[in-house]
Amino acid sequence: MRGYASLSVVIFHFFSLGLSIGILPIRSVVTSWDSGVDFFFVLSGFLLSIPFLQSGSRYNLKTYYLKRIFRILPVYYLNLVVIGTILIITNYATIQQLIASLFFAQSFSQTTFNSINGVNWTLVIEEIFYVTLPVFSILFTGSRWKYSLPACIAASIAYRMWIIQEFANNGLAFHLWQYPSFIGHYAVGLTLANFYVNRKFFAGKFSSSEPILTPVILLLVTQYFVGSGWGIGNNVAVFPGILFAFEYGLLIYFTLSIPAASTLRQIFDNKIATFVGKISYSLYTWHLPIEVMLLRTGVPLLAWVALSLLLSLSIATLSYRFVEKPFLKLRDRLLREKNSQELAPIELVPRIQNT
Repeated sequence: MRGYASLSVVIFHFFSLGLSIGILPIRSVVTSWDSGVDFFFVLSGFLLSIPFLQSGSRYNLKTYYLKRIFRILPVYYLNLVVIGTILIITNYATIQQLIASLFFAQSFSQTTFNSINGVNWTLVIEEIFYVTLPVFSILFTGSRWKYSLPACIAASIAYRMWIIQEFANNGLAFHLWQYPSFIGHYAVGLTLANFYVNRKFFAGKFSSSEPILTPVILLLVTQYFVGSGWGIGNNVAVFPGILFAFEYGLLIYFTLSIPAASTLRQIFDNKIATFVGKISYSLYTWHLPIEVMLLRTGVPLLAWVALSLLLSLSIATLSYRFVEKPFLKLRDRLLREKNSQELAPIELVPRIQNT
């Protein structure tokens, strides 16, 4: 699923960059494909909270934070050093912006926001979620989700409405693309995790694969109307992102509820999808700087798209092979050594949480 979410963002940036400079006239519906970011947030909330919500589980916090550090930081810092150096040399960025990004602080000032790499504002939000998850998950244990989910959704909507009213003409994206806007997304993910660990859905809950068509059709229809109505501005509106969060939640629910061997489920569980899923983080991190830098060279449109896609996939593959994979192996080795020295709780998390 992460692979598809990452690809949707890559394609969205092709179209949004083309539209913004007038060289790629297409229907505005495609500009709603930035909802891949909404998918990422819901999926993170679901996958990462499972160990915290398991009945009788005492998830080791050192293990949790060690996993997050080795998963996120190596590629993030490599990307910052490489892209940041190029942008500073070419006068497209400043040392201040690079330093702020090194500490995930770029989203706290308009002078550094969205600098170096335009996708990193989402990683700042993710880092805040990682830090707060052990406490946040307490709100979704047992039947507490019934109160916590609507409260978080209401908080996100209220925050978005206030920001749009107060800062419509003064750094709207900076104020809106902050953690409070996406608490509802994570709440949807945690609610799904609650259902999952309590066996309210599981592979084979539905005897056929047809139910998965419900969220797929909903997403297509919503993307059409959101893209047509808001265009590229849908990511600075109140309701589209929240609506997408619920629909992606339904997609996760139905995908994991239909028979594991069904044809439709194989869309998310085949060799290509698995490979793209493995490189999805690197692909997400590297693609936008590559697209922007190649665009500035003035290459023809089709060549820009082809070269950007080829380089993004190639560099993402190399990044996964020589950066992500070695650090993940090192992480696993450290955890094995740690577990051999103390009685750590067993993590009963299925293969879907291989993040």
